[in-house]
Amino acid sequence: MRTPDQEITVSQSIPTPLRVLLACIALGLLMVLWVELAGGLWPVSPLTPIFAIIVVGGSGVLLSFMAFAVAGPDERWTVRPGILEVEQRLFDRRHRFRVSPDDGDCQVVKSDTADAGESWHIVIQLKAPIPAPEDPLFRLLLSLSGRKSRSQLSSPSFSREERARHALDVLLGEGGEPGSA
Repeated sequence: MRTPDQEITVSQSIPTPLRVLLACIALGLLMVLWVELAGGLWPVSPLTPIFAIIVVGGSGVLLSFMAFAVAGPDERWTVRPGILEVEQRLFDRRHRFRVSPDDGDCQVVKSDTADAGESWHIVIQLKAPIPAPEDPLFRLLLSLSGRKSRSQLSSPSFSREERARHALDVLLGEGGEPGSA
């Protein structure tokens, strides 16, 4: 049985060696694509549009794969009564900030998009956006991932609804028992 003064930590991350491996695979496939198919783009022929669609489409997919490998989620939430500390990491860089439940509307939301099945997240709709990190790399990655405003936070996934609700109760300072809703 957990007590409300305990801290709850939930995280999601992609290990750095795996990030590097995925980026290298994407880069290698991109090079193969351009070496093997770029010859069909010049000189111009009736098949040039078909090669152009394949090269541009494949390049877009592989560049997206590479961006995911570099900028994929690596986040840790530490929930304490009345305070949430969020740490975002990318390689050796870290960005930390704190949010209190008074800063926005907090709720537990069910997600069915994961391949592993259902998951639950604490979602906080903030009244004022979180300031952008001072690190230019983090700012660039946030803008590329479409999280410029940062007015909504979504926690890493919880495997059971009871755990997510308990973490929300701790954050709100209600000290609910696991399984209470």
